Amino acid sequence: MNDIYDVIENNKESYILNDGEMDEKLEELNSISLKKRNNKNKKFLFINKRNNYNNIPYNKRSLELTNSNNSTVEYIPIESKLVNHICPISNYYAINVYLSEKTKKIVCNLKNILFCEKSVTFSLATMDNDDDLNEYENENYNNSTTSTTTSTTTSTTAIYYDIDDIKNETGWSDVSVQSVTFTPNYLSLISQSPYIDMNKSYDNNFYYPSSAGQNIDIYIIDEGIILNHDDYDTYKGTPYERTITCDGLVDTNGFIPTNELGKKYCTGYGIDIPNHGIMTSSIAGGTILGVAKRANIHMIASDFSYIGLLRGYDYILQNAIPHKTVVSLSLTSKTYSKAYEDKLFDLVSKGFIVITAAGNDNTNCCSRDIFGKDFYSNPGYRMAISVGSVSSKIFEDGYHKSSFSNFGDCVDIFAPGEVIAPLIKTNSTSKYRKSSGTSCSTPLVAGVVATIMSEHPEIVYTQELIRKALIEMSIKNEISDLNSSTNSKDTPNRFINNGKRKIYSPEDLYLYDNENGTLQLQCGISSKNKTICKDGCCSKDGKCIKFINNPWDKCLIENGCQKDFGYCTTKEKSMEECENELNEYEECQLDFSSNKDIQYHQRDCQIFKSEKCLKFYKNLYIGQSVCSLAKNYKSFEFLNHFDKLKFNQYDDICDLVIEKNKRECQLELTQYHYNKCSLETIDIANILNPGVEGMKKIINKCVEFKSEECQTFYNNRNEIINDIPPCSLIKEKFNMDISKEYNINSKEDMETFNNYCDNYVLKNSISYCKYLLKDYEECQLNFSTLVSNNIPKDELIKNCSIFESDKCQDFYYTPDILPICHYNQNNQKYDILENLEENKMNYINICRGNNDNDNDNDNDNDNDNDKNNLKKEYITDCKNILNNNQCHLNYYPEMNEKEFTLKCNIIKTKNCQEYDPVTVLPVCKLAQLYNKDNDENKKQLESIISDYNEQYEKDMELCSYNEDTSIQVCDFVIVHLQACLLYDYTNYINNNYNIEDLEYNCPLIYNYINSFDNKCQLITEGQIKDVSSCLIAQRYKSYDFSFLNKFNKDWEYYNAFCP
Repeated sequence: MNDIYDVIENNKESYILNDGEMDEKLEELNSISLKKRNNKNKKFLFINKRNNYNNIPYNKRSLELTNSNNSTVEYIPIESKLVNHICPISNYYAINVYLSEKTKKIVCNLKNILFCEKSVTFSLATMDNDDDLNEYENENYNNSTTSTTTSTTTSTTAIYYDIDDIKNETGWSDVSVQSVTFTPNYLSLISQSPYIDMNKSYDNNFYYPSSAGQNIDIYIIDEGIILNHDDYDTYKGTPYERTITCDGLVDTNGFIPTNELGKKYCTGYGIDIPNHGIMTSSIAGGTILGVAKRANIHMIASDFSYIGLLRGYDYILQNAIPHKTVVSLSLTSKTYSKAYEDKLFDLVSKGFIVITAAGNDNTNCCSRDIFGKDFYSNPGYRMAISVGSVSSKIFEDGYHKSSFSNFGDCVDIFAPGEVIAPLIKTNSTSKYRKSSGTSCSTPLVAGVVATIMSEHPEIVYTQELIRKALIEMSIKNEISDLNSSTNSKDTPNRFINNGKRKIYSPEDLYLYDNENGTLQLQCGISSKNKTICKDGCCSKDGKCIKFINNPWDKCLIENGCQKDFGYCTTKEKSMEECENELNEYEECQLDFSSNKDIQYHQRDCQIFKSEKCLKFYKNLYIGQSVCSLAKNYKSFEFLNHFDKLKFNQYDDICDLVIEKNKRECQLELTQYHYNKCSLETIDIANILNPGVEGMKKIINKCVEFKSEECQTFYNNRNEIINDIPPCSLIKEKFNMDISKEYNINSKEDMETFNNYCDNYVLKNSISYCKYLLKDYEECQLNFSTLVSNNIPKDELIKNCSIFESDKCQDFYYTPDILPICHYNQNNQKYDILENLEENKMNYINICRGNNDNDNDNDNDNDNDNDKNNLKKEYITDCKNILNNNQCHLNYYPEMNEKEFTLKCNIIKTKNCQEYDPVTVLPVCKLAQLYNKDNDENKKQLESIISDYNEQYEKDMELCSYNEDTSIQVCDFVIVHLQACLLYDYTNYINNNYNIEDLEYNCPLIYNYINSFDNKCQLITEGQIKDVSSCLIAQRYKSYDFSFLNKFNKDWEYYNAFCP
């Protein structure tokens, strides 16, 4: 590391920036001296924060070590930002080095350097934007409760689920049930089959094992966490008390452990509220919104750099418990790193379970070309369990891939990607917001993994054991929109499930006896009311098992099915019934082979999409057909090749066929000018009282509607639609309402509008033209006064600004902007329209300086200079107006309280807050418009506007202080900046201290100055008096800034003395 440091120091000229200044990071070199002393060799001992035994305090001046040659080497401890340790990786050690292109070539070829990589930054796998941070109104959130229900529960409330059946199905030691009242209800989706009966009430419950991740640690590397929310209950004082904490912050410079406050409130770098980290931790293990409600949550706040992530993974390796820890990573990158890949391998090989997001680019994220543009880290490494996203909406035909989710053969599983997350707000612990992305799917899967591990604490779980468990438990081939394209055909079609698949409905309220609170038999001879099982089989033990829960073995008379109390069959009879069913639906047994042309598919799709066939297919793939039983005893050719995946493929083909016909239908309708003839923008119901804006639309639309094309369509709409083959097909064969699909108005609406145009609008076309022209009066200027050389500047600016407005540009440049005025143009002339082109050219020549008629070559240069001077004048005028703008405070210390208050009230107004010079000031708009092709003038204007905005922000800050707050903040600033005071060099000189001891203070001074994020520069540059709080505080209190003089003397001495 000393060799590398020497390379940087010897080549520091390669760090000079484009502006000629030295890269500020190299100031470290100037603060440290390595001069020879006492004939001893001197080197640095680079402090490794990772190892406690190397964490040498600053008051330890040096270490003296003797090497094999009996020569003494003095090692000076240094905490460097140019060269520092990261962590061990596999069989090598990674260090962080700040290199220029020149030093990179040298360092990367040094002995013992295995390889060099540039650190890049990961991005969050979220689809959120500012709108998603709004409070989500749902009063029921706080009523979402988690209750534990077991087979011994007694209750007077009717319960529609069977705990014993759930325990038998899942193997859970105990069952907990959460009544979910928020939307989207992603939790209920992972604890039941997708094939619900939409005619019955949906079961909103979330069923999960009562261990709920207890004694399992979930580590999340994200933006940070704030625990001020109901979702972060630690159940203090209960048998299942848990830990929720932020362990520390990681970045390129190191790992910083949190203090007590930081454990509850930590944020990443440059982030106020870590919304993403709050979301991921909540979904993984939140009390209300999460999956593993009793798991321990450990947040590591990160800057998302490769180096920071390496430090985070190393912290987990050192502190977490192997085989009892899940790591959730809701972040992605498109850059390969060998060091990162090896560290990920270290995590996995040591028994840590890693879950990662697939990403949100709707693309294949599984490229094996590590240096290609399509490579994705982390999925591309194929070590972590990669998670894609499906919609959290409840469908009756399975799940639908989220439009944004990535896919590919490395994506192990899909999970709901639209969730509800805590929204941290002042004085509230129960607000929520929406969030979406594979960032949301990932912690959800991490939560399921934690519950699997807590249910089986005796198993030593590894990455592959968990991957296998998730795959075995997953619901397969039920995700639509996943395997339709060539790029996604190899994607495993798996949806996350926590082990429970049976479907219940709140309408089935007969599992418990309300009178005595005991479990009663559902059906059969021994049931209380000799109940008959509808939509299912009454089993030997009196359980009513719905067809939707695939009860077929229990439906066999040979297995004790009670035939008088529900459906029952035999093996022989089931095969016969299946044969009859297949014969009845023979037309639906289609073969969509790929070599058939689109016309053939078109015919098949008409059959496939019929109500009869869709019912047949659904009964097959959700197990409600007797063939689900019969195929176990006999082979049926069609059934041997049909499953939900095959259905999805057929469905995708037919959707493509329909979309193709819809596009062709729309294209044909466009050729009939239907878009022009549409009355979509007209409120037919209120046509007699349309209002001002509505009347303007009607006037213009009447002219279009009365055109020959529209009248033809109006009189023959049905015949035209029927004569267009694709329109006729989707109308007749796929039962699509063409009028509704393309917003085609009914014949009655068209007739109403047609009559209104004839009787009211077109008869008065001249009056209506004049009526509409009034809207453009400001654009109808007299140009004759402008066509001269003596145009007053104010008038020039005013008229040119009007001409350049969006409204007037439409008036001059949009053909037929007022169609009603052209309707009777043979009978009526309008001067403004007749002279439109001439007026436009006059303005272009005068305002923009484009005089195409100027053929006097001798005057070209003079004209160009005049035009450029005029453009510069616009800039100067803009600056002058802004400098004297009422939205500026123009503060000076002697400003009295009345003036200060009055000006502050003005700049706080909405007009000042929303003041945009280019929009509000005509001359500024012209300056921007006419100088956009002149780089020098353009930069000058941008600088003027930027200075204005910066000054406004500073003025707003000044006005934000009152007497109390300004004094409080200024006092705070001064106290903290006094920490910048340096060692008094006069003590060393007066007491004859060794000059080498004085020299030793140089690195300490450097660290002092930089420890305050350059705030000490406020002193060295004499700017403390200009700090906003102190500017205002001096109005009310006298301050002694004499410490500035002492600091500056010390600083000047050290700055001159230290190398």
